[in-house]
Amino acid sequence: LALLLLFSLATYCYSSTKLIRVLSIALFVSGIPIILVSLSRSAWLGLIAGTLYIVVFKFKLIEKAKSRLKRRNIKALILIFGMTVGSFAAYLLYYLKKDSADGRVLVWKLSFKMIRDYPYTGIGQGKFGTYFLKYQSSYFEHYPERISTQGRLADNVTFAYNDVLQIAVERVLVGAVLFSFILAISLKYSKCLAANNVSGS
Repeated sequence: LALLLLFSLATYCYSSTKLIRVLSIALFVSGIPIILVSLSRSAWLGLIAGTLYIVVFKFKLIEKAKSRLKRRNIKALILIFGMTVGSFAAYLLYYLKKDSADGRVLVWKLSFKMIRDYPYTGIGQGKFGTYFLKYQSSYFEHYPERISTQGRLADNVTFAYNDVLQIAVERVLVGAVLFSFILAISLKYSKCLAANNVSGS
């Protein structure tokens, strides 16, 4: 849903057809309450990050900021403010669903262990769930004292909650690097396309 809303926002920003712009912004606005009540932190972060990305390049905010914020003290204040707001937001998101966040940390920790054990071959496509149960069981066998605090986080997990990490686990690091490279190229291309659309409008 977050991707659909970002697509509708981008369509609104770069489309020249009035009807399409109206429908796009209507879809974007109507979808925000659904994202909020879902309590999905990844959807929130994705929507916020994507919206900022679109707005920044649509209105050339980086270029405008560079031309206006030449004084170092102003830049420092903005940096401090951004870090403060970001830290506070991260704190709220963490304690909103603390057990879920701790569970994902455990999943990521065991995922990195899989990568260390299978750096060249990977565990194989679609085998994350099977291997995770084995690694989770081994983890608590080696650290029985952590069962009281992390035992409630144990679950039958079939996904690493991170696409790049999932690819690295199942298809080795080369796959993750290739995926990241394609993603970076796509972002660079979208930036150039957005700049051309703005200059041509």
